[in-house]
Amino acid sequence: MSQSKPSIILVTGSFCLPEFYDAVTTQVAAQGYDIHTLRLPSVGPNPGESTSHLPNPPTMYDDAAAIAREIAQRAEQGKEVIVVGHSYGGVPVAQSIEGLVKEGSGQIGGVIRLGYMTAVVPALGGSTLDVLGQVAPEKRGKVRLDENGWMWQDDLPAAGARCFSDLPPAQGLALIKLFPAHSAASFANPLTYAGYKDVPVSYLIC
Repeated sequence: MSQSKPSIILVTGSFCLPEFYDAVTTQVAAQGYDIHTLRLPSVGPNPGESTSHLPNPPTMYDDAAAIAREIAQRAEQGKEVIVVGHSYGGVPVAQSIEGLVKEGSGQIGGVIRLGYMTAVVPALGGSTLDVLGQVAPEKRGKVRLDENGWMWQDDLPAAGARCFSDLPPAQGLALIKLFPAHSAASFANPLTYAGYKDVPVSYLIC
């Protein structure tokens, strides 16, 4: 283990923008960590924007490739990397680290740990949909699917209360109204590499 602090890549949940995590990442950065939050390719247009020009929503594999590029950039600089996935982000996080794990590679840099924040962790060959199918409908909430394959939050007051249960209802509603669309295809893509088997894992249950 090097003496310098590892870099942290934070991978958002579905429908999430990087700025939703600013309260956390600002505090982490203040402790001297290099931390970067990704906007995933599967996170689509903002509310009120059309999806007509995006008829082929990105997949979970597109998300994993974007994460892998961020990891590789830091690994090539000799940095140890912790990759943290929130919610849906747990799936592309596991997929993304193939060939990028430090242990046994002989390289100075690479992934040394995965972190999961209330994240989706399917078995090899499983998908986000497979995991969500085990969750009670009232807990996973409702989404609507548009004609171009993008999901949108439905019943905004209920979604705000579910996603931001620790905040006053008005604040939760204000935040849920900022949620972009999310690719439906990404939820169906099966995990083909279980990265959580190749590195230590920390799991935070909220």
